[in-house]
Amino acid sequence: MFWQLENVQLADFDLKNDEIHSSVARSAQFAAALQKSSLHFSFQDGTVDELCPGDDPAWVLNIKRGILSAFQNTMQDLSSAREKRHEVR
Repeated sequence: MFWQLENVQLADFDLKNDEIHSSVARSAQFAAALQKSSLHFSFQDGTVDELCPGDDPAWVLNIKRGILSAFQNTMQDLSSAREKRHEVR
């Protein structure tokens, strides 16, 4: 499989004033780096088994890995909405 990021935007959130500022320094370079190449990967049974990163810089690959990891799912039964809880002892 492969995955290509599009329409990437970088914004700054002001916690004090609850505002989003879209004019962030170097946001165009940030977006261009993330959109430059697609990420090829193997996706089996809800998990990413292997990445074929190409020539992306390490920081770009790490962001793509983080986003891709959100799509992983190792639930045995997808029809059940129950979650497993593990006690920490």
